Amino acid sequence: MPELPDATRRRLLAQGLSAQDTDVLMTADAGREVGIDGVFGRGGVVAYFDAVSEGRDPKIVVNWIVQVLFGQLAARNQTFTENPITVAQLGSLIDMVQSDIITGDLFPENMPCYREPYRCSLQALLES
Repeated sequence: MPELPDATRRRLLAQGLSAQDTDVLMTADAGREVGIDGVFGRGGVVAYFDAVSEGRDPKIVVNWIVQVLFGQLAARNQTFTENPITVAQLGSLIDMVQSDIITGDLFPENMPCYREPYRCSLQALLES
């Protein structure tokens, strides 16, 4: 059985997320499809956040999702289900920014994954 919303909220707050960030993740997640068997469909924002934040600072991850990723999706009139950025790609991007390999400015201005998602790779990020 999926995690109930109150339990999800408590878990996210316990990770140090603000109430506002928790609300944004949970509100964006509210549109997930639930199958006849009660199982959620293609994940959702909270599941995406959980996967990206494994081994990373949850506050940094939520900032990237809410401020950068959602901003890029909105600018392209896309929903989260149309997100071309995989968990591994966003995680690697965050890691590179945190390690000072690239700057955070790269993502909003030059994200090749949005131009050509099939070519999205760390090499493409470094070449942009």
